[in-house]
Amino acid sequence: MDRLALSRLIGANIRKYRIQKDVSQEHVALESGIHPAYISKLERGEKCPTIDTLYRLANALGIPVYKLIDIDGDIDNISDTAYKIQKSLGELNTEQQNRVAELIDEIVDLIK
Repeated sequence: MDRLALSRLIGANIRKYRIQKDVSQEHVALESGIHPAYISKLERGEKCPTIDTLYRLANALGIPVYKLIDIDGDIDNISDTAYKIQKSLGELNTEQQNRVAELIDEIVDLIK
């Protein structure tokens, strides 16, 4: 895959998630600190974003970076679910996190 095709696929992902979140390019620009004209060029595939830019856009959109770089459309529900679990675990206190880890260990032992 050449750079232009890659840029277009990533740009399409940026646009897809921005539209899903029902926010404007200007809103994403404000949240990410990236100029709206540059976001427009990214979405059209005219520019290829750096890792830093992808990270800032993902944060502005409230999604993990891997969704923006999914060029094959293969991100499955397991990856999405794992991200949601990880995010939720971060909201628990240490005691709650330890209990969840114990429960996971018990489940793994049952599966073996």
